[in-house]
Amino acid sequence: MKALTACGVPIDFIISGIYYTFIAFADRRPRSFAYCAEVVKERVRDERYAAFYVLFSRRLMNW
Repeated sequence: MKALTACGVPIDFIISGIYYTFIAFADRRPRSFAYCAEVVKERVRDERYAAFYVLFSRRLMNW
């Protein structure tokens, strides 16, 4: 958790990622934070890519 917060991931995003992990992967029964952390990292990466593409598409429209 310290590593995620040190990288700038907000606490509420981490908590929602943990909640998402237990809901989405209930059949696999996650038993450690390490499993949740990987899911949170993937969600952060996806959100940052989405933000990049939104920014990039806006710049192309104004070009």
